[in-house]
Amino acid sequence: MLVAMIVFRLFHVISAVLWVGGFVMLVYFVLPSLRASGPGGGQVMRTLLVKTSLASYFPMVGGFTVLSGLLMMWRDSSISQSNWAGSATGITFSIGGLAGLIALIVGGIMVGRSISQLRQVFLASDAGAPPTPEQAARIAQLQERAALGNRIVGPLLAIAVVAMAIARYV
Repeated sequence: MLVAMIVFRLFHVISAVLWVGGFVMLVYFVLPSLRASGPGGGQVMRTLLVKTSLASYFPMVGGFTVLSGLLMMWRDSSISQSNWAGSATGITFSIGGLAGLIALIVGGIMVGRSISQLRQVFLASDAGAPPTPEQAARIAQLQERAALGNRIVGPLLAIAVVAMAIARYV
């Protein structure tokens, strides 16, 4: 079973790095740059959502992170006959895991759905033409909902990262 834990941990750490790192890069650097770029930024966002797999990236790496974390927790709890779950380490991992799970759910509901609907708006519009007033209003609404979701997901991911970093030492 040691091999299984190594595999679970590798999946967990690598996918978590990709999830949190991608989130930070996108939310704090890419999206503000696109907003500041005006109409050209809108074209780049359209390209990102229509021509790349950005919309499926975060659910995939977030899902791998949560699933591998749950598998590791299940294994640790079953080996210790649930004594591990009541330890300070187990509780800290549980807090981090819960924060990550909530981040995945909120991200999927608020951000993922907004991005999916935004992609549909972009697909329905002409590639080179500016959006119609109705499309522009819908784009703004979806961007605001995604931004709200990101403001919730960010602190949850920070809690998860901190909990995972310190859990073995509490």
